[in-house]
Formats: sequence, structure tokens, C-alpha cells
Amino acid sequence: MADEKKDKKDAAKAEQAPAAEGQKKPERNPKINKMTLDAVEKQIESVKASQGGLISRSAKQLLRRRDLLKSK
Repeated sequence: MADEKKDKKDAAKAEQAPAAEGQKKPERNPKINKMTLDAVEKQIESVKASQGGLISRSAKQLLRRRDLLKSK
């Protein structure tokens, strides 16, 4: 019984492995605390366009990062 479950799981993983290799993972946005000033500025413009303002949490974090980078 337990062997059958393991066999089914192994077979399912083997079927998914070739498909996963062919697909690329979608690129994620970099972490805000590792962004450069230029990247922060571009992201702020993107957020303004997509969200219509700078009131979201991520926008506020971007603004804080920009201020921190400008102060250095």
C-alpha cells in the first residue's frame, strides 16, 4: 500500500520534471533594499502609472529607499 503511493508520487514527479525544465520561471522584482537609485526611480514611475498614485505600501517603501539613497 505504501509502496504504491510512493510509486505514484515518483511517477508524477517524473512527468513534471521535463515540463519544468522547458519552462522559465517568471522574473521577480528585486528586493527594494537592494535596488539602486535608478532602479528605484523607474519602479516609482511604474507604480504611479499602474496604481495611479503613491499611496500603496510598496510605493511608500520605494519612496523611503529613494530618500535613503539620496541622503548618502
